[in-house]
Amino acid sequence: MQPLNLADYGNYVATVAQHYQGVIDAYEIWNEPWSSTFWSLDYEPAKGSGVVARFIPSQVPAVDYARLQQTAFRAARAVDPNLKVVGFVTTGGKLGAMDKAIMNAVELDTCDVISYHHYTGDHMGVPGDSGTDAYQSATGGLGRRQTLSQPVWLSEGGPDSIGDSSGASITTLCLPKLNQRIGV
Repeated sequence: MQPLNLADYGNYVATVAQHYQGVIDAYEIWNEPWSSTFWSLDYEPAKGSGVVARFIPSQVPAVDYARLQQTAFRAARAVDPNLKVVGFVTTGGKLGAMDKAIMNAVELDTCDVISYHHYTGDHMGVPGDSGTDAYQSATGGLGRRQTLSQPVWLSEGGPDSIGDSSGASITTLCLPKLNQRIGV
């Protein structure tokens, strides 16, 4: 659920940054704001047929996220000007409406690092892998809007795993033996 009071959230960020000063040097300010399960104002159990339909977003969720990122950036930097604020958490692959709205609402000077998440069932680390496409998708619209000076981190992701009846997973990492089985 998104914070309802940005001043409270700013105080929270400052408190955490102060407590872990010298221990943690980068913070991703919110996980997956494009997902209503992480970024919504309320939850109505009786609404809709699926879990996602039951989350109630604000009228302007991308603008709300942009304000949150700005608040977190200012609060963290007030504690420690060297802290890295990881923001604009988008997704690799096909961008959704919320990703695009955030892309238009967020000012990139309110983060030090741009983050994206990407999971794939494809082999990674080989020419033409889906990771390259995901990176371009996650950051391409930002480059058209303004010059990117921040580094871009894949802050969550990796190969999808496909389980089998033995409880083992088949991973899609590019290893000497592709699709190597590993224990879970």
